[in-house]
Amino acid sequence: MKVSGTHQALRNATADIQNKYRDIRRLEQSVAELHQMFVELSFLVEAQGEMVEQIQYSVQQAKEYTAKAEKELLQARRNQKSAKARMFWISVILIVVVAIVLVPVFVTLLK
Repeated sequence: MKVSGTHQALRNATADIQNKYRDIRRLEQSVAELHQMFVELSFLVEAQGEMVEQIQYSVQQAKEYTAKAEKELLQARRNQKSAKARMFWISVILIVVVAIVLVPVFVTLLK
């Protein structure tokens, strides 16, 4: 009876060892999956970091473009005002010249 009790104890010990081995294998698999998730997460963070840098660069470019456009619009307004003033004075001079030329003609025609 002592042999069968020892035999049963060995079986129980073997079963416990096999259960612990399966648990360790599951734990090892879980750790491997967790490692893979961290690797993927690291890749995503890196990719998004590059995307954020690209967005930041685009925003900076848009800011510079907008500032340049604003300067060009201000210059265009100044040029437009200057052109209007030139047209006004050219018109005044043209009217005076036409008046100088036409007044003597009308005076001679009316005589």
